[in-house]
Amino acid sequence: MPASPRSLQDVIYLDNNATTPVAPTVREAVSLCLSAHFGNPFSGHVFGKSAAKVLREAREEVRKTLNAHDTEEICFTSGATEALNWAISSCARMVRKKFPHANRIVTSAVEHVAVFKICEALEAEGFETVKVGVDAEGFLDIDCLKEHLDERVCLVTLIHANAEVGAVQPVKEVASAVRARAPNALFHVDASQSVGKIPVDVMDLCVDMMTIAGHKFYAPKGVGALYMRKETALEELPPLLHGGGQEWGRRGGTENVALCAALGEACRLVRECGESSFVCLRESRMSFEQTLLRILSEKCKDAGSPFVVEEMIRFNGPSGREKEHLRLPNTLSISFRGMRGSLMALSLGESLVAVSSGSACHSDCETLSPVLKAMKVPEEWGLGTLRVSTGRGTTVAEAEEAARRVADFVFPRLVGKAAE
Repeated sequence: MPASPRSLQDVIYLDNNATTPVAPTVREAVSLCLSAHFGNPFSGHVFGKSAAKVLREAREEVRKTLNAHDTEEICFTSGATEALNWAISSCARMVRKKFPHANRIVTSAVEHVAVFKICEALEAEGFETVKVGVDAEGFLDIDCLKEHLDERVCLVTLIHANAEVGAVQPVKEVASAVRARAPNALFHVDASQSVGKIPVDVMDLCVDMMTIAGHKFYAPKGVGALYMRKETALEELPPLLHGGGQEWGRRGGTENVALCAALGEACRLVRECGESSFVCLRESRMSFEQTLLRILSEKCKDAGSPFVVEEMIRFNGPSGREKEHLRLPNTLSISFRGMRGSLMALSLGESLVAVSSGSACHSDCETLSPVLKAMKVPEEWGLGTLRVSTGRGTTVAEAEEAARRVADFVFPRLVGKAAE
């Protein structure tokens, strides 16, 4: 049975990379649209003009947050998956049409599963996909990437920050390499996990296209956006949907003004919260990590256990304070040796702490996630992985309490496994 409202309040939510709660002002923006700005933005009367104004303002908020040059570069979508399909498929076909020999798509081995599925579908049309590997911390092998960049490349698509281990990829360096080595290629970045956690600036990153997802930064599910640089991608990109000319003829169908307003308000909040929110995310994540290690160490000592914490758990992804700027501030991947992450997440989530065993789109699987596999995490560790992702509303006290609950849950099971 579903958890009751009371039990939901008792569970500490640390799965913000899967989705975030809708911010209060975002809810207000949606409610206002549904009640007062319900008109069709293409209608010429006052109700239509009111809705059109809301749409313009929302688009401007997205533009400001991404530092895009023009609002025409922002197209609303139903979410990241739609934007990814549009960007990758349309760009690949568009470039190959102009340069028939350019049929190679270069990506990484740690992308969202949607990217792999899209590339797989394009392979049936004669495209070639190259997946560039990563190191043990999840960072792209930039030298390997450069080896695959030439005039045969139509598209490079790269995740900005990994949802499972938090590694932030060297997007600017990749952009420079693409410009220098792959003259026909466009460069798309999936920033679904980045907005609201680290600075995101399309001009600074030098990307042609960028995907964002509203529900990853306190907007509802069902809305996202695709940024298309005017000078490169915008003019020739085929429409996603043919229809009544909405979104400058690029995506037909009457816009969902309420959800677009929600995305706009969520983007405004990103700018309002600024760097201070990144610091808070980092503090809550680090508090969880430090508390978990301390309590497990104390439990080992109190129980007279011959095992040390380092033999029981490991952390995946960027490590060390010198790499804090190269990781998502809120994301922690923890592997418990010999355990099963999916079962742990299920049990913890019933009444203690809501976490996941990896990406939300892979967390039900009993196989090693593609990300951990690409990082060469041993299966005996990788299968026992939990992902903790703090949010804007997570306090240090909540993070510490969550760590205590996880430690109390896993310690007897770890000792039992070690004794087998």
